[in-house]
Amino acid sequence: MHKIREFIRGAGFAVEGIKIFYQTPQLWKYAALPVLLILLAYCALAAAGYFLVQYLSAFFAEKCADLPGFLQWLATAASGLAAVGVIWVFSVLAVVSLGSLYELFGGLFFDALIRRFSSKHCPERLRDNDWKFNCKALADSIIYSANTLLVIAGCLILNLLLPVIGPVIGAFIIGYRFGTAYLGMCGFHYHKTMRQTRALARMNFMLALGYGLVVYILFLLPMAVVLTLPGLLLGGVKLYNDMLEDQMA
Repeated sequence: MHKIREFIRGAGFAVEGIKIFYQTPQLWKYAALPVLLILLAYCALAAAGYFLVQYLSAFFAEKCADLPGFLQWLATAASGLAAVGVIWVFSVLAVVSLGSLYELFGGLFFDALIRRFSSKHCPERLRDNDWKFNCKALADSIIYSANTLLVIAGCLILNLLLPVIGPVIGAFIIGYRFGTAYLGMCGFHYHKTMRQTRALARMNFMLALGYGLVVYILFLLPMAVVLTLPGLLLGGVKLYNDMLEDQMA
């Protein structure tokens, strides 16, 4: 029961962060540009997907044009399958690319938001990192993000082998990694390396898992993540500090 309560509490930090963001208008200006970038990225993916579906539909129509009349339905069926396939592939691309993008650079894009919130709501004073630490932190994030991409690729294969339980297992695995990544964005500002953040996440596994699973689910809903990402970062800050307080208790 304790682990279940910790899981629910971790998920609650994500909800709390979103609530805090929308109840604090002073923070909105710090998230305007990053959110605009997310929206543009989704629009670009949607446009690319639309044109790809149109191209494939025209391709199948041309290839099936010489078939007998009773087989013309094959063009429609192929176009429909192509559309479903494109939607699925581009949805995965959205989760992978945008999730990894903010895993890599989220702390930088939302630097002002995190610092503003942390300075007023967190007990420990933020430090100014030197360029050496920044370079190391970026390298650690790149390695962690690359490993996450490999994990996601493995989970996609698992989904094909186990159509029902595979996606559930994958969601928990990827969710935990997303949770750790968002903790890392906060830890960076406290001069903590990714290795230190990962150790903290392991010590609070169910908290990180509950939080990260909410992040993962929201990344599956394009417009949802546009509206909630700034709040998720604030929730990550509060979760990180809660873990530190538990560690010191």
